[in-house]
Amino acid sequence: MRKLLQSVEEITLRIYTLHHYTRYDRKKIKEYKLSGGYEHFVTKTDLDIEILKENFSLKSNSFRHAVRVTLACVLGYVVAHLLQLQHSYWVLLTIIVILKPTYSVTRQRNYQRLIGTFVGALGGLTLLFLVPTQNGKFAAMIILMIITYSFMRTKYLISVIFMTAYIMIFFYLLNSHSFYEIFKSRLIDTTVGSIIAFIAAYILVPSWEKTQLNTYVTKALQASKHYFEMVATTFATNVLIDLDYKLSRKEAFIEQANLSGGFTRMMNEPKSKQGDIKKYIKWWC
Repeated sequence: MRKLLQSVEEITLRIYTLHHYTRYDRKKIKEYKLSGGYEHFVTKTDLDIEILKENFSLKSNSFRHAVRVTLACVLGYVVAHLLQLQHSYWVLLTIIVILKPTYSVTRQRNYQRLIGTFVGALGGLTLLFLVPTQNGKFAAMIILMIITYSFMRTKYLISVIFMTAYIMIFFYLLNSHSFYEIFKSRLIDTTVGSIIAFIAAYILVPSWEKTQLNTYVTKALQASKHYFEMVATTFATNVLIDLDYKLSRKEAFIEQANLSGGFTRMMNEPKSKQGDIKKYIKWWC
């Protein structure tokens, strides 16, 4: 009960501090001080020429992704020019939005973009027929825009559906005579961009998770071993070094999360590109 009371008091103190932050009480904010050792839990990235040199290599996932996006955009520009697409920038925009450093995320984003575009285009077309007045169409567009940007960071599929719908209404209000050409162009350009992005993720200097998984496993084992040693030492000596304990716990949790994320991404990649799954499952269990 005493421990519960102390926890409640600590939570109350934190809420009180946050309350003063929201009230912009400058005096209280100046009096508030961060706990000691906080800098050990903040990851700093200093500008260093060595970091830039290390990333100018195909061993770097960042460099691979940069090369992949560049080549895909060049290919998209050439294809759009050859097909004489009316809104060719939609092809490039689709490629940039879909392509991610990992294949599994790219594939998921590709499906969401395609499905969202087709469903949103049909939804926007339906709204244009159901809402007769210009003011009503404009109001519908504003509502769709609000929903789009509300879900932009959380639900990408929903965001794309409403984004496509409001873009359809927007172009209709600008020029209703060429609307159907724009409607067809949106679907074609998005499809072309999705195909190029999918091919690029699979062929252009891909980064498969199986090449990184051994590193994830090694780091997770090392961090977990260090965390276990810290806990065992604390019980053996009855002396707790708070900062070292928290740092070892943080590193163990981070590396385990990286391993779990890498394994999940690998399971979503083509089977031919996966590693020895049985070995990792046996280790995991």
